[in-house]
Amino acid sequence: MTHNNMKKSLKIGVSIVSIAFLMAFIFFGYRFWQISTGKIFKVGDVWMTHEVVHEIYVDPNVQVPTSKNTPEEVYTKFREAILVNDIEGALKYIVPQKQAEYKKRFNDPAVLKKYQTIPESEKLIPGKIQNDYWVSYTYVGIENNEKVEYSLDFEMNKDGYWLIDLI
Repeated sequence: MTHNNMKKSLKIGVSIVSIAFLMAFIFFGYRFWQISTGKIFKVGDVWMTHEVVHEIYVDPNVQVPTSKNTPEEVYTKFREAILVNDIEGALKYIVPQKQAEYKKRFNDPAVLKKYQTIPESEKLIPGKIQNDYWVSYTYVGIENNEKVEYSLDFEMNKDGYWLIDLI
């Protein structure tokens, strides 16, 4: 291979690597923009758009029931139960499919103590998801002397009652 061919190959290689880095930068920048503007969000371990969530979780043949309570009321009652160590009372405000998981958490005294530091409902910050059947909030807590943002999600059941899905 001659010197000119090596220079040409090197230029081509550098160009390909530069284009790959530029494409990666654009891709991740776009994803960051989607996340920060709420165009995509995490549901469990999966990133989804509002349209995908609507397709998966909303049956077009089912009318959204009239709300019989509010997420704030549920949160307040949940918090009141947690503050007095009423684990069974607090579990009534969590979606049924997650009650066993939270019961296990609340039975750990150190974890229960952390839950007892959650703020009043007035300090909840509305999240990016707000619709007829799903509402998200965040709140700021202190952990290891650092501010930490926590998620709080509510789901309306088929009977029109809001329940905590994630706290």
